[in-house]
Amino acid sequence: MNKQNIATTIVLILCAITFSVVGTCFMTYIYENTKIVVENPAVVVIEQVLVYDKDDEQKTQLTKLKFSNLQLGLKPVTGELDAETKIPSTVTNKNGSEGLYATFVVDASVQFQIVIKNIVIETNAETKKIDEERENIFASIMDKENGAKPLDKDQVVLSSEEVCNAKEFVLLFWLDAKTSENLKGAKISFEVHFVV
Repeated sequence: MNKQNIATTIVLILCAITFSVVGTCFMTYIYENTKIVVENPAVVVIEQVLVYDKDDEQKTQLTKLKFSNLQLGLKPVTGELDAETKIPSTVTNKNGSEGLYATFVVDASVQFQIVIKNIVIETNAETKKIDEERENIFASIMDKENGAKPLDKDQVVLSSEEVCNAKEFVLLFWLDAKTSENLKGAKISFEVHFVV
């Protein structure tokens, strides 16, 4: 009886080690090459606009927005669209969001627009297929009515804003449920411009 228990225990330990090694190899060598990665977007501003982190008392001008951490990469969303904002219910500024989010604060002495430009998608898929997929890549300023915008053009206006002092914004970024396998392994980058 004891010999059977010892043998069973040894087999279970060996199986656990084998599964652990296989899982680690999968994550390191295979999954890393297929996940969709989004770089923290560069910030480009005019002189009358200051963009800074909400925890920065010195109000240091940001050069990049810091997206929330999504270690497993970006995947198509599963949530239903909000009737007003057109943002999926599963894309929020909280942990567990199916999209990415970046929070920032703006001081502006003029009216301005928040515009996404210079969108680059690096992948092995054909350029034509990637251009078609751009209509499934979305960004929005949180809580804006009809704020969800596909990144299917060279520049996309997310929001028009009034003069403001220490106004907090949240930029959301996600992939539509209709996104195909063409984006597998893609690296996405873009710039967020604050313009008059």
